[in-house]
Amino acid sequence: MDDKHLKKIFFTRSEIVNAEKNICDNCFEHIVFLLHDNKGREFSLGLTTVLECLAFAIDSGNLPKLPVSWLSDVDHVYYTGFSEREGIFYND
Repeated sequence: MDDKHLKKIFFTRSEIVNAEKNICDNCFEHIVFLLHDNKGREFSLGLTTVLECLAFAIDSGNLPKLPVSWLSDVDHVYYTGFSEREGIFYND
């Protein structure tokens, strides 16, 4: 990793401080994670973003495929469309 900017991003890691389930009819996220990085900054990350990261890792071959039944359940709750992305599931 030669680019200084990329190194800075890579080594600025975060950890979960808290996770809260939202009970809100107008909210886009069911669960939001509160994180802070190693520089003391706080930020949030929604579950749908975590699921998109999971799909990317599977699609890129870094994680094994998931059963389509699990992805269908996720689609039903979070409207992700994962069960239609052929590269990330196997039929169970």
